[in-house]
Amino acid sequence: MNRYSPRLWLIPALLIIPAAAAAQSLNDMPVPSRSVSYTGDAFSMLINPAGIGVNEGFELRLAHFEPTSGGPRAEGLFMQFTPFGLGFQYHFNDPMRGGGMNARHAGAARFRDVDYLKWTIPFAFEAVDNVLYLGAALDVTAPLDSRVNNSVDWHAGLLLRMGGLFSIGVAGKNLSNAAPMGVKANRELQTGLSFRPFTDRVTLSADYRFVQDAADPAPMFRAEIVPVRGLNLLGSLNTDLDYGVGVALDLANAGLGAFFNVSDANGYEGVTVDARFSSVRYPSVVQPGGGVMVVDVNDRVAAQPGGGFLNLDIFFGKRVLLADLIAAIDRSASDDTISGMLLRIQDNDLSLTDLSELRTAIERFKAGGKKVVAYFETAGNEDYYLASAADRIAINPGGGVRLTGLSSTSLFFKDLLDKIGVKIQYVRVGEYKSAVETFTRDSPSRENLEAITGLLDTRGRLFVTSIASGRGKSVDEVNRWMNERGVWSARKAREDGLADELKHRDQIEDYVKETIGRAIHLDEAYMDRKYKNNAWKSDPVIAVVDVHGTMVPGDSGFSLFFGPTVGANNIVKALEKARKDPFVEAVILRIDSPGGSALAGEKILREVELTKEDKPVVVSMGAVAASGGYYIASKANTIVANPGTITGSIGVYAMKFEVSGLARKIGVATSTVTTAPRADADGVWRPWTDGEAASVQDAINDIYKDFTGHVAQGRNKTTEQIDAIARGRVWSGEKAKELGLVDELGGLDRAIEIAREKAGIAKDRRIRLMRLGRGRDFLSSIGGTVDALANWKREVRDILTTGAIDKELAADPGIWMLAPELVK
Repeated sequence: MNRYSPRLWLIPALLIIPAAAAAQSLNDMPVPSRSVSYTGDAFSMLINPAGIGVNEGFELRLAHFEPTSGGPRAEGLFMQFTPFGLGFQYHFNDPMRGGGMNARHAGAARFRDVDYLKWTIPFAFEAVDNVLYLGAALDVTAPLDSRVNNSVDWHAGLLLRMGGLFSIGVAGKNLSNAAPMGVKANRELQTGLSFRPFTDRVTLSADYRFVQDAADPAPMFRAEIVPVRGLNLLGSLNTDLDYGVGVALDLANAGLGAFFNVSDANGYEGVTVDARFSSVRYPSVVQPGGGVMVVDVNDRVAAQPGGGFLNLDIFFGKRVLLADLIAAIDRSASDDTISGMLLRIQDNDLSLTDLSELRTAIERFKAGGKKVVAYFETAGNEDYYLASAADRIAINPGGGVRLTGLSSTSLFFKDLLDKIGVKIQYVRVGEYKSAVETFTRDSPSRENLEAITGLLDTRGRLFVTSIASGRGKSVDEVNRWMNERGVWSARKAREDGLADELKHRDQIEDYVKETIGRAIHLDEAYMDRKYKNNAWKSDPVIAVVDVHGTMVPGDSGFSLFFGPTVGANNIVKALEKARKDPFVEAVILRIDSPGGSALAGEKILREVELTKEDKPVVVSMGAVAASGGYYIASKANTIVANPGTITGSIGVYAMKFEVSGLARKIGVATSTVTTAPRADADGVWRPWTDGEAASVQDAINDIYKDFTGHVAQGRNKTTEQIDAIARGRVWSGEKAKELGLVDELGGLDRAIEIAREKAGIAKDRRIRLMRLGRGRDFLSSIGGTVDALANWKREVRDILTTGAIDKELAADPGIWMLAPELVK
C-alpha cells in the first residue's frame, strides 16, 4: 500500500454512469463516479465507501453539478486521508427553474426550495492485500431551514478484486431508514461487476440497484477506455437508453474531467465537472522531466532494521533502510519525470559492503542515461568510494579527501590477561578458527594472517578498480594517489582529478542544473512518492527475513559484549510466518551476522529446511555471514554474496575464562561445594581438567562434523571437499564463489531477482517485500532498552558464576560458531 507524500495536485475526474447517479440518495449530488465495483477515489464515500481504502494518501476533490433542466445545482468538497475521509456537499435550489431534485418525492414538495448541507464521514481498510476492501460511512444531512430536522444515516460496502480480471462491489445505502428533508429514504443495495477482458486499459462494468419496496431494476452498463496514458474516454448506457459520455485528462500532478448525462429519466440531466488534488500520482499524458532525486547518505541510513541498545530512532526520527533507498533508486531509473540524482554524502554507518550495493544501484541508474552529481564536505575511503560512482563530484571548498586504502587492526589481550592473572582455555576444530586468538596470543597466527591478507587483497582490489572506473583513471594512478599522497585539501583534490568542482552547499542546485543541462527541481521526497493503484490482484510477496547481529538461542536483544543479538526464536517465528503465509511466494534470508551459538544456528537451519520444502529460500549475504552465519545459509536454494562479503569460517570452538590467579592477586578466596566432580567445570574459579577439556573437544568435533555435513549436502559436495576449504577459514564472497560456497555475486537486488525467478513471478510483475525479523516500534524499543539493562546484569553474573561471556550465546556446553568481522 502507498504511504502519504506531502504533495498536492489536481487529478482527473473519472466517470459517471446513470447507475451511479440513480444510486444517490435523496440528498446526494450526482458526482462523477465509478461503478460500485470500480471505485477508489474520494467520491467512493458516496458510492462504495470500501473504495476509500484502495489508494493510501491524501486526496481533495472538488465537484460542481450544473443541471440542463429543472433541478438544483450542487457543490461538493471531498477529502480522503486513508483510511478516513470527509465529504461536504452544498445543495442550493433555484425557484426560477421550478421543480428541483426533491420535487419528485411525495411529501417533500413544500421543502423543494430549501438549501441543505450534507456531511459524510467514511472509514475503510484493506482486509486482504489488494484483494478485499471493507468500508462504512456516516451521513449527516443538515437543511438550512428550521422547519426541517437534521437526519443521520449510514451506508457500507465491500470491494473484492479477483485475479486481475474481475472486480465485485456491493454497497448498502440508507441502512437506518433515515428521513432526510422530511422524506423517508428506503434502503438500497447496489451490486456491480467490472471486467477487464484484454488489458487494464479497457474496463467494462454492469450495476444493479435494488431499492426496498421498488420494482427490480434494469442493468446499467458502462465502459472506460484509455487509448493513451492519461486520456480516459467514458460512456454509459442502460436498457431504457439513458446514456452519458465523458472525458478526463490526467497530468502527473493535475487532472480535470467532465461527464454529461445526456438523457436520464431520473432527472439528473446535466454536466458534472471536477478537479482533484492528491498525493497519489496518476498516469499522465505528459511526462514532465527535470526532477532530480536527492539521495542523502548519512547516519540516518541503516543497513538493517531495528535499533541497538537505545534505538535512538524513537527520539530522532525514523531511519531509512538501505534496501528501501536502493528500491527507490531503481524505481527512479525508469521514471520519466526524474532526470538525474544529487548524491549528498555525509557521515554514515554503512560498511564498505553495504556501500557497494548502493554504488551498484547508482550505476544501474546511470545506465539509463541519467546523470549523477555527488557532493560532500569531507570524505574518507568509504565515502569517496561511493562518490566515485557519480558523473561529477563537487566538494566544499573548506573540505578535503582522505584516500589511504584499507587496513585491518586486530587487538590481542594475552599479555594483559597474564599480568592480571586471567587464563583462557579453549578447544577448537579448524586451525583457521581465529576468534580465540584475541585472548590467547600476542600476535596473529600464520593462518589468521593469511586469511586477513586474503580478505584485504580482494576488498582492496575491488575498492581501487571501482574508483578507477568511476573517475576514468587507471588502477595505477589510483594506487599512486593512495601511496604518494593519501590526504588532499579540496583545492588539491580538484587539481589532481579527485573532484570536479568546489561548491558550497547553497551553490549545489545551480551546479546540478548546469550538469543535467536543463531546468530542474530537487525532489527530496522521492522515496515517499506514491502511484495510483489500478491493479485488481494482490502483488506477489517475497518475505525478507533479517538476521542481523550475533545469534543467540532465545529472543533478539542487545549484549554487553556482542552488541546487537538476533534471537533464534525471532528468526524461527519469522520463517514460520513466511512459510505459512499463502501470499508469500519466496523467502530471502538476509544475513549480516558473524554467527554465535551453535544451538541458535541449529534451530534456524531446521526452519530454513522446513521453509525450503514449501517455497524457495534465497540467502543474501551482507558485510559478514560467517561461521554460524554461514551455517544457517548452507541449505538455501541459492546463496548470493557481495564480492567483499566475509563468509565461510566453517569451524567450531569453545572457550572459558579462569580467574583464580586474579582472585589471589586481589585477595579474594573461594570455596566451592559440589555434588559431582564436574559440577563447577564451567565456572571461572578453576581450569578445566584434561578430561573435561577432552569432553568439550568431543562435543565440538561432533558439531563440526554436522556443520561440514550440512554444507556438503547443501552445496552438493563431499564432506572431504568441504573440510578442505573449512577448518575455520574466512573467505571473501568473490573467493567463496570460486570455491562453490556461494552461487552468485551481488546484493539484495540480485537475491530478489533470483527469488522472483524461482517463484515463477514474471519480470514485469510488481512485487511486495515483507520485512520480518528485527523491526521494533516505539513501545518495543523502550522495552528492548529495559531488557538490555537486565541482560547486562545477567551477563556480569554469568561471568562470575559460570565463566561464560554470554551463557545464552554459549548455550550450556559453551560451544560457539562465531567469527569476528576482520576487515573494516
